[in-house]
Amino acid sequence: MGAEETQYVREVSTIDPKAKTFTLTSENLSLCNIMKCNEEISYTVSPEDSGKTQFTQQATMSVGSLLSRWENLIEDFSIKRFQQNAQVGREGFLHVLERFMAAKQGSSTAN
Repeated sequence: MGAEETQYVREVSTIDPKAKTFTLTSENLSLCNIMKCNEEISYTVSPEDSGKTQFTQQATMSVGSLLSRWENLIEDFSIKRFQQNAQVGREGFLHVLERFMAAKQGSSTAN
C-alpha cells in the first residue's frame, strides 16, 4: 500500500494444554484507519487421528471509511494477496517441520 517498510501487528498466543490447542490471533496496528485485518490461526488435535494436528486459518478484512468508495476492489485485492502470502507461510512452516522431524529422527537413530 506504499507505506513504510516497518508495520506493526498485535499478536496474542493462547495455549490450552487440557484441550490441546494453540491459537494465534492478530490484528494490524499500522494503517488500521485504511484497512483492518484480523486473523486467527489454530492448531488442534485431529478428531480423526490423535497423532495428527489440524490447522485452521481465518482472516477478515475491512476497508476504512477513507476508502469506502473502492471498498470491494480493495478488499478483493487484499484477500487474494493474503491467500498468496498465507500459502507461502504454510509452505515455509511445513519445510521447517520436515527439517525438524528429519533432525529428530537422525538423532534418535544415532543413539
